[in-house]
Amino acid sequence: MKPLLIRVSIFLLGLLGLNFLLAYALGVLDRDVDKRGYAFDRYRWGEFYELPKGDSLDILFLGSSHAYRGFDPKLLEEWQGIKGFNLGSSGQTPLTSLHVLHNAIRHQRPKMVVMELYFYTFLEADQLNNGGNNWLQLHNSTAKWNFLWQAFDAYEMSALTVLPILRRKNALPYVLRKYLRGDDHLDHAGFYKGRGYVERSEQISAERLRRPDLYDQLELAPDWALPKHQKAIREIAKLCAEAGIELRFISSPMPQITVKKIQDQSQIDAYLEELTESVNAEYRNDTQNPNLGLVDSLHFFDNNHLNAEGVKIWNRQLLNYLKP
Repeated sequence: MKPLLIRVSIFLLGLLGLNFLLAYALGVLDRDVDKRGYAFDRYRWGEFYELPKGDSLDILFLGSSHAYRGFDPKLLEEWQGIKGFNLGSSGQTPLTSLHVLHNAIRHQRPKMVVMELYFYTFLEADQLNNGGNNWLQLHNSTAKWNFLWQAFDAYEMSALTVLPILRRKNALPYVLRKYLRGDDHLDHAGFYKGRGYVERSEQISAERLRRPDLYDQLELAPDWALPKHQKAIREIAKLCAEAGIELRFISSPMPQITVKKIQDQSQIDAYLEELTESVNAEYRNDTQNPNLGLVDSLHFFDNNHLNAEGVKIWNRQLLNYLKP
């Protein structure tokens, strides 16, 4: 019996070693992304942890790519002396935002949290990509491990710890193109300007905005928002109240051509209004605000994100809203 256990143990250790070896090989995508300056989560958390520990921040921004591509803390400080930092990330769900906040306030205690609300993140059951990219950059702490246990399922926890090949398997097509065809093209992702903000200067044409995209066929069920994300919003409000941090919510502008495609926009607006009201937090909905002076073909770089010029116009109009 003992020799059998030894052989099984050796076999399992071999598989584990092979898993790490293959994960390293597939990690060429991550390394290429870093070389091109697109490893935004790593840059963001690295810069955040370089801040002196304490309460030097006026505002901490949370949310999806609409946050980290929509709020420029350097502009806000230049215009009004607001010291802010942006910990938004791609596809950041409310559940991820909750744990990002838990980890952030161990290092910095901001006066205000401004959380961007993008309806699509309430639909996300998967936490591996949007949450995992943050988890991997966190300093070791109880809050980091609570994030792992409370936000991820068993598969996702394995992918983030002992089985990284599960996290990197989707990089296989890129690796094959790179080494078999010599094609290592990566889409332009923007410029990391600092304090968590990523800038894009391109403009999208009205013609491109009218092309079919995910918003055309989107139909929301009556109970479209996942309960775990609704619960996370309430826990964020509770955490901020206990820490003496003011909490405000906001939805960022989108091209009006895009908004008109979303059949359930009124349902989305009503839901977010009701949810934020239920936690006694102020909410500003700029998704289709006609008074912002934004033009689809001038101030957006794709079908749902502001470009650098659009960010300047929008952020300047938020100065009063962002005052503590």
